[in-house]
Amino acid sequence: MVQVTGKKSYAIKHEEVKESLGGREPTRREFFRACFSIDGIAKNEEAANAIDQMEALSSQLPEGATDEPGPQDVYSKVMGKDNNGLADLYGLGVHASDVWGVVPSRAAHSRDKLMYKSRCDQLSCELAQLKARDSQRQGLSENASSGTNVVNEPHPLRVVREDDA
Repeated sequence: MVQVTGKKSYAIKHEEVKESLGGREPTRREFFRACFSIDGIAKNEEAANAIDQMEALSSQLPEGATDEPGPQDVYSKVMGKDNNGLADLYGLGVHASDVWGVVPSRAAHSRDKLMYKSRCDQLSCELAQLKARDSQRQGLSENASSGTNVVNEPHPLRVVREDDA
């Protein structure tokens, strides 16, 4: 992809884009557009396709939702995961953990997954016990109510024949 920032560093370009947005930090999608297109026109087809895909994904965000920079933002969905722990579009040597905090390791994800699975199993057992207790209570209340309540059912109709009348 052809970058259109010339000799400007990402830091300088970032400040320019920030000023143009009224002091608000740009999303990586907005910053990518500023670095790879001039007035919305990209220099090559690859950058144009990436910008179009980012715009399509950002239009699918819920109303009022913002595309906060992070490992799951619109930019990452189109361009892929940041490589080697570095944060794309932040300049040389900037790591993802420097920008959006600690990024959990694979081991941390595995521990969390095991913990959630264990808790889910506990809740499933508790739910089964509560359902059994509830059905048992309903069964007891049905037995108790059938013995004490008198049901007033209508008597069956008699068939009257003309020769009986």
